[in-house]
Amino acid sequence: MYDILAELSMVSECLQNRQTTVVYADKLIRRSIAFFECLKEKPSTKSLGAKRAAIEGNFCGVPLTSSSKITAINHQQLLSSVINNLNRRLFTTRSSNEPSTGSSNHEKEYISLFSELQVLESKSWPPEKNSLDMEKKKSKSSVQDLG
Repeated sequence: MYDILAELSMVSECLQNRQTTVVYADKLIRRSIAFFECLKEKPSTKSLGAKRAAIEGNFCGVPLTSSSKITAINHQQLLSSVINNLNRRLFTTRSSNEPSTGSSNHEKEYISLFSELQVLESKSWPPEKNSLDMEKKKSKSSVQDLG
């Protein structure tokens, strides 16, 4: 649970940043989905520590007791739910009313859309020429034209 909340907190903060672009947000969400899928296959040290404490009935010197009023959270089901919710929030090229058939045509459109959106990211722009360098070149060429 700790790992899930920490990852969601980090993603949430990054998505709220004003400099976050659509392309970067998509990359963040996809990275988080991959992280959660890895957690499904291999639990983290925090999860293993919590399972060990539940089995031993003791967590950091505090005895744990079971109660019929409190039900345990199914870790795999929680991760699946988080992954599904993140997948639903990804940018898409199809209508929400359209059935999800897993068509490769939508995937191609999605990839094409994001390659076109990549142009809007300042990281993909060519480096700016220094205005002083441009002025020096202009002045040198005008001096050579006069001489």
